[in-house]
Amino acid sequence: MGELREPNGKLGYWPETTDEILSPEVIDRLWSYVQRGSGCWPWTGSLISGGYGHMYVGRRMYLAHRLVWVIVHGTIPKGICVLHHCDNRKCCNPTHLFLGTSKDNSGDMMQKGRNGYTGNPREENPRAKLTNANVVAIKTALMNPYRGIQRDLAKQYGVNRQVITEIEWGRNWRSLLVEGWQTPNRKHLIESDVREIKLALLSPYYGIQAALARRYNTGDNAIGRISRGETWKHIS
Repeated sequence: MGELREPNGKLGYWPETTDEILSPEVIDRLWSYVQRGSGCWPWTGSLISGGYGHMYVGRRMYLAHRLVWVIVHGTIPKGICVLHHCDNRKCCNPTHLFLGTSKDNSGDMMQKGRNGYTGNPREENPRAKLTNANVVAIKTALMNPYRGIQRDLAKQYGVNRQVITEIEWGRNWRSLLVEGWQTPNRKHLIESDVREIKLALLSPYYGIQAALARRYNTGDNAIGRISRGETWKHIS
């Protein structure tokens, strides 16, 4: 099975800078989950919490509509979102997709009245570094993720990466509503989860802990403690 690779040869968690062609097997599997016809082409496979389709290639998860863009159009520049003209997150019709920044994405939502903005007193706090509009843009971007998105958003808005993590996990700005946003519910890991995590950690790549945290709906710290042998020592 072919893998998406960046120009430097590293495996990519989200298809960003690659313009390599996916293997025929992966392409066929992707299109088998797409209901093609007139209008939108809905994804019939699994969905992430934000409502976007996704598919695993090997151990790595990719958003379906971003895979479609890579297959049809090639490279997605780093930090760029694949957006929908049709506002249908399940849609994989390449003619309904276009590239834009996270600001373009949030601006499009607000223009179409899809942001669910109701006002929030958090920005009235004189110590607040972010405005309501900033947080709407951040949550919108996090629903269309790529590898390194937390780092990029932290740099873009001049905050620590932990601030972005706290927004993503609902520890801050939880009451600011954005259409389609769902705060992840962390799960308690069980022994079978830990065995799979430890197996995956035997073949590390850049960003594997964040990828495993998302896959098992837990925190980066939990994966880090397993990796360092601080927890679940009795599981091999």
